[in-house]
Amino acid sequence: MSKEKYCTNILRYYSILVEYEGNEDKLNVPLPLEEPETFAHWRQRVLGNDVSDVKVYMPIEFQGKTLISTIQNKIDSRHIANIFNNLRKEKNGQIKVAIEEAVIKNREIFTTFPIDTLEEIVEDLEFTLEEPVNEFLEKYIQDNSEVKTEELIEKLLKLYNDAVHEFRVLRNKNQPPSEPTNDET
Repeated sequence: MSKEKYCTNILRYYSILVEYEGNEDKLNVPLPLEEPETFAHWRQRVLGNDVSDVKVYMPIEFQGKTLISTIQNKIDSRHIANIFNNLRKEKNGQIKVAIEEAVIKNREIFTTFPIDTLEEIVEDLEFTLEEPVNEFLEKYIQDNSEVKTEELIEKLLKLYNDAVHEFRVLRNKNQPPSEPTNDET
């Protein structure tokens, strides 16, 4: 885990912004204790033996005559900027995961719908549907517990395409041959 990520987790669990030299010897930030603990004990428990020069960032009020350059030199904020960049990356990652989960959930919602819905549609159209269409839908309702939208649309398109093809074949078969034109004689 990077130092910035570790410090981000310290901020998350303890509400403390820290910076230090060296490497922490823990894989994860230990959770807060129930009982009060001193800074020395906390530093040892959370950061380990291999760190030094531990700094805690806290609000400081400066005199009005203090130069901004002096404040900037005293507060090296690169570490804090890295912590906040890490927080932003985590938030963006969480947003991305939430969007992906929402897309999956919506796909599931629209992939199927209750068979009762199809039954109601068939009942509403009962007297206007051709008998083969009505039979197809009734069989689909009997054979399935839910409507698989893509599967049903695919079957209906194939049947519709087959019907149009057969209609055209029959129409062409029943049309009288056309009279030859002058160009053909």
